[in-house]
Amino acid sequence: MASEGIRPRGRPAHTPGSTVLAYTPNGRRVITGGSNSAIRIYAVGQDGEPKTVDEGVDGHLGIGATNNSFIMGAEDGTVWQYELDSGRMEKLLVRCALPVRDIAVSNDEEWAAVASDELTVKIVNIEDMTKVKYLREQAKGAKHVTFDPNGRHIAVSCTDGLLYIYSLIAEEPELVKKLDGVIRRLEPEDEATSRVVWHPDGTAFASAEATRDISIYSTGEWKKEKTFTGGHNGDITAMSWSPNGALLATAGSDGQILLWETKTQKILQKYDFANVINLSWHPSINSLSFTSSDGELFIYDGFVSSEHLPLLQKPLQAAPIFPGPLTEMSDNVRRPLTSRPKESVEQGRRAGTPDSLDELLGSDQGMEDFVEDDDGAGYAEGVNAFGKRPNGHLDNIDGHAEKRLLTSFAKPKVHPPLQPGSTPWRGNRRYLCLNLTGAAWTVDQETHNTVTVEFYDRELHRDFHFTDPYIYDRACLNENGTLFSNNPSDGSPATIFYRPHETWTTRADWRTQLPQGEFIRALALSDSYIVAVTTKDYVRVYTLFGTPFKVYRQKSPAVTCAAWRDYIMTIGNGPLGSDGRSATLRYTVENVKRDEVCQNEDVVALPAGTELQSVFFSDAGDPCIYDSEGVLLVLQHWRIQGQARWVPLLDTKQMERLASGRKEETYWPVAVAQEKFHCIILKGGDQYPYFPRPLLTEFDFRIPISDTPGKDPREDEESSATRSEGARFEESFVRGNILLSLFQDLLGSTNATASQRAELARREVELDKVLLQLLAVECREGEERGMKALELVRMMKDRNGKMVEAAVKVAERYGRGVLEDKIRDVAERRFEVVELTGFAGTLTRPGPRLSITDGLNGDPEDKRKPPDERILKLGKTLRTISPLLPTLLINPLPPKILSPSVTLHLFPSTHPHLPNVKGRTLYRAALWTVPVAWSSLPLVGNVKLQILSERIVRAGTVLDPENSNGDSTDCGDERLVVRWRTEPRSDDHHQQQQSSDLSASSNTPPTSQPHPAAPSAETHSKNGINKGLSVLLGGDAPIFKLSKEEQFTGLFIFSFDEEGRVLSHTIEHADDARGWDRTPKFVTLTDWLIGKARGSLDPAAQPGFAMQGCGSEFEMGARGSRSYSWNRR
Repeated sequence: MASEGIRPRGRPAHTPGSTVLAYTPNGRRVITGGSNSAIRIYAVGQDGEPKTVDEGVDGHLGIGATNNSFIMGAEDGTVWQYELDSGRMEKLLVRCALPVRDIAVSNDEEWAAVASDELTVKIVNIEDMTKVKYLREQAKGAKHVTFDPNGRHIAVSCTDGLLYIYSLIAEEPELVKKLDGVIRRLEPEDEATSRVVWHPDGTAFASAEATRDISIYSTGEWKKEKTFTGGHNGDITAMSWSPNGALLATAGSDGQILLWETKTQKILQKYDFANVINLSWHPSINSLSFTSSDGELFIYDGFVSSEHLPLLQKPLQAAPIFPGPLTEMSDNVRRPLTSRPKESVEQGRRAGTPDSLDELLGSDQGMEDFVEDDDGAGYAEGVNAFGKRPNGHLDNIDGHAEKRLLTSFAKPKVHPPLQPGSTPWRGNRRYLCLNLTGAAWTVDQETHNTVTVEFYDRELHRDFHFTDPYIYDRACLNENGTLFSNNPSDGSPATIFYRPHETWTTRADWRTQLPQGEFIRALALSDSYIVAVTTKDYVRVYTLFGTPFKVYRQKSPAVTCAAWRDYIMTIGNGPLGSDGRSATLRYTVENVKRDEVCQNEDVVALPAGTELQSVFFSDAGDPCIYDSEGVLLVLQHWRIQGQARWVPLLDTKQMERLASGRKEETYWPVAVAQEKFHCIILKGGDQYPYFPRPLLTEFDFRIPISDTPGKDPREDEESSATRSEGARFEESFVRGNILLSLFQDLLGSTNATASQRAELARREVELDKVLLQLLAVECREGEERGMKALELVRMMKDRNGKMVEAAVKVAERYGRGVLEDKIRDVAERRFEVVELTGFAGTLTRPGPRLSITDGLNGDPEDKRKPPDERILKLGKTLRTISPLLPTLLINPLPPKILSPSVTLHLFPSTHPHLPNVKGRTLYRAALWTVPVAWSSLPLVGNVKLQILSERIVRAGTVLDPENSNGDSTDCGDERLVVRWRTEPRSDDHHQQQQSSDLSASSNTPPTSQPHPAAPSAETHSKNGINKGLSVLLGGDAPIFKLSKEEQFTGLFIFSFDEEGRVLSHTIEHADDARGWDRTPKFVTLTDWLIGKARGSLDPAAQPGFAMQGCGSEFEMGARGSRSYSWNRR
């Protein structure tokens, strides 16, 4: 059968004689050596001349390659390591006393095994040649040596026909099996091969027998399982499995290369090439390279014809052994479709009768070829299972069978079950769980397993180890405990086992079993719950003490799950995607404690052909996934139904360490914590981590905004640096916005602490700083970039005006006068108040109308985040207080906005001896006597107030008796400071008070002469003394003297409790308040209410806007509304 690929021509590489070849693991180069000293390095896919290395020695008999170097063994006993890119001879790896016959490199590219005519095989560490292991059991010299793909065994083929299998699990190699009769006796110089070639799944190997057949031996029992027969008519000289193990290529001295199907052991194709002595498959594409004893190299692209190419394109296939763990249990093996017709059908025998015709005439066995179908009419075709001749010779009535195959037999591709943090078996061990807490792994001991759990923080937890007769195959690990489960193959029920680390009581392990026939697909463990998704698509939730909490059936077939605190995330196979063959993945996020579904059966955003590799919650509680393309994504706004979307945080293929193309590595996800991606670096084509336990690596997030801009030849270095800097700042801005959004969502769903609110403000400032840096880049570019620069200013959150002022300075520094003026206009419009009614209306400005509560916890336009409950209550209290301030001393505040323990402090800075009043009733009564301090009473005095200013300041910047007393009930740092003065006395009021004083004097009896007479109104107006009133406060004279206008100027200082109610009320004399009024660290009440200045109370004093009454324009309206003007301070 001819191949569709073009027959390659031989490339003269070496002088006639022995030749060797090897691919690099990444498949980019193929390297050859021969009987001469030259070494050839060919670039795959290029027809140009190879790179030639002439520094080698004569007679190369062994070769091995990594992605960065290659190793050559020569007839003089030396083994040299060469640098791949330059071809430079790097170092002498090892030296033997006799000729080297073969070299093998382990899959992890760490060890090189050297077989020679000596009786000892040496295994040398490639990086540190002082580390050497020895295989000493051989009685004759070794002709070949090979590592198994799992790194568990190494096979040594000796010239006496004995095969030695060593185990590499322990520190020192141990002989596992010595096999006789598996390979044939050969001399070291014979071209025939006795090499054993390991199947890619590591469960079997193939060897050439003396009968010219090829046998398959299992590693479980070391016995022959299958045989490839009827192939070569001469000695077999080379063998090689395809990368997926579905095909086997062999070469023989009969001048043929044969292509076998592994599953059926049948020959698929034959190729005529003489004197082939070595061959090797390309690691990833349809290509086979081989060398001949004539010194030629052949690179056969398209080696497998299109008819059999689907076999090569399959995933890893199982070795043809009985029984085999991969064939029976692995989800990676594609099962035969039950709807496809069988390749061969055994004809049923009719039920016999006494002396039946079949018994008299005998069976028809061997008579299949009795009739020859010379004319192709179809009458000699075999019968089917029903004893009928098929109609394959007839014309098609419904079109070609190939076109019907998709709809008739195609099985949709679904995602297999996934346990995050676990790895498949490699050798006899595998990881059950690997995360930031530690690792749990199991070792197969044939009759049982042994499980080991290790922690990174061994001061907090102790490692433990136990014998596992249950054969646990899944595990989860966190700070509270370790969770295991198993799926027995003997019909026993599946088991969940939880082992807490430490408790305040005796540690109580618990175990529970699932109903018969139900098995576990994935496990998850959080600080509150245990979650298991099963083969019956049930989601089972348990508490940490084993109490079943909830069970329900998932809407889509279960694939995996994850958990964080009270939230669980389940993922299942959904409907077919756009290609009609692959199922999409659907996820659901819910709070099991509150029984609330956050997202219901939404799509997991994976491109076509991409698979899910891991799913987990970040340390902040955001769901994350990592796909096979190396992209890390986070679920944004997942707490709000219908608003969730997958946002990329990192594309590992765009990282700078891979940009040069020299590094070939992938990343195995572990966790997202502290806003970094924690992973394990995999090299050498590995897909999973192996032992010893690798170190964790962390990478910063980098949003895939654009590629790193390259340098334009027409640009100078400065322009190129500016473009690169701008791209970096743009990525930083987008990343900061995403992380800020995630943090805002977190605070909106929890009771935010003061430190969290401070962190939110810090993040907003950092984001504005990035915009400021971008503004500087745009200003350097020129005046024509002014529109974008102005847009950046408008995007700033800028709670206190500092960033806008800094933007003005940046524009001024680069001489962008027009831009500077426009930025000033933006600042003025941003803080302009057109209309404000009683602090309870809405703010009217150009553009959309904003609610009074907008901006309390974020931008007015951000409607997704619920505001802080205390801020809402505090805002309501402030809006209630504001219109009542002018008559506060006549009509006290309503009880509903007063704390039960409200306290009144009277003039503490000047008269600390005055007692405090505590409680709602006493507070309301005591306010009536306050005007006595300036010689007035509510019935006759000047007690109606003019409000001069209302300001919000930070606690500590103003006299604060509440804090000085150590009262911890105040949970806020806001202080409302109101500056007021009494209204001037009218003439009628003066005469009324004068007559009142005279009346009091005339009614005094003569016996009261020891007490001095009350002064007249005239005397009072001169010296401010009124003993009759002052005695209410314990003195002989008023506490304060009035001004020339007979007006008193004072301060109200309010603090608030956790419910936003008034906790303390301090009254001070404005002229004696220790100069606090001159501090700039304040914002107006209006500004605070509209959310413009939550961050403006920083310690550093900066200019700001103050709201003040403007003389006579400050008048009370009919409904308590006031007009304000804005003055720049």
